[in-house]
Amino acid sequence: MEIKNILKFFVDYYNESRGRGHTSAMLYGALSKGATIIFSSKEMSKAITHGYPNVLSLSDIDIGLKGAKKAIVFDNYTLQIIFSQAYNKIDLLEKEIENLKLQRKEQKGK
Repeated sequence: MEIKNILKFFVDYYNESRGRGHTSAMLYGALSKGATIIFSSKEMSKAITHGYPNVLSLSDIDIGLKGAKKAIVFDNYTLQIIFSQAYNKIDLLEKEIENLKLQRKEQKGK
């Protein structure tokens, strides 16, 4: 399976399986291992973790994980955002490549 299709699969999977315990499983695993949890935003981390100390938002990972050697886990919504943005970027780039190919073909035909 190509990476684009893998990304799309997980985006769809998370969309279709909301409320199935992803967050609870993530929290249980993080709490039992003392892992850092990565959230899409600081607001999201506060709403879900209720003061769990080892949390980071995507905007802080470059600072918060610098030199870190412990386990990290991702909130499922955060993964959905990352996968969705990556999928959309790949799709956009593929379309741009196709448009460039068509333009070149048209220019050669002139």
